[in-house]
Amino acid sequence: MAVNKVQLSKEARNFGFDNDVFLAILYSSMNPSKDPTQIYFPSKKEGYILRELVGGVSEYVTGKKSELPEVGNFFNPPLAAFYNVFCEAMKKDKKLDEDIRSSLERRVKPYDISGTDYTESITSTGINDFVEVMLPDFFLQRKKTSLPYAMVLKAEREIIPGLNGRQIQNVTGIGKLMRNYIEEDLKALEKG
Repeated sequence: MAVNKVQLSKEARNFGFDNDVFLAILYSSMNPSKDPTQIYFPSKKEGYILRELVGGVSEYVTGKKSELPEVGNFFNPPLAAFYNVFCEAMKKDKKLDEDIRSSLERRVKPYDISGTDYTESITSTGINDFVEVMLPDFFLQRKKTSLPYAMVLKAEREIIPGLNGRQIQNVTGIGKLMRNYIEEDLKALEKG
């Protein structure tokens, strides 16, 4: 089967842009009054970071705090439910740059990974793709994790300055609102 090099090149560019956008949002969700070099967010579950991103995006676009489903089971977070919240918010969107919007959709849209003879099919998202490649410590047995300092510097010095004005406004606005959802999840994890 021949691989379409143009399509592969576009997918590689999208993956790189998507990583940059998501990293810029994570950077923007940092709370510099607590610790300017750290962002803490729940580890171990794709569902938490997806919930936090969707909450931040939805609130940024609609101007209202989002009602989001609970993360639920480690092996089966409600990925489709989070995507539905995202899609509802996008119906009202007049704020997002088109490239940012497309990148976010690629990150939150669930897709199936086929199983083998020994494993079942699973559903994942682009958030998980980022986490597995960029944040390998994310799945360590900790309640929270943070961005490596090199990523903080990359976001601050390369990614954000490379975005246009509207894109910067989008990623910083989403990140600041995402911080509220991160704090909620961290408090819930501390209790439970």
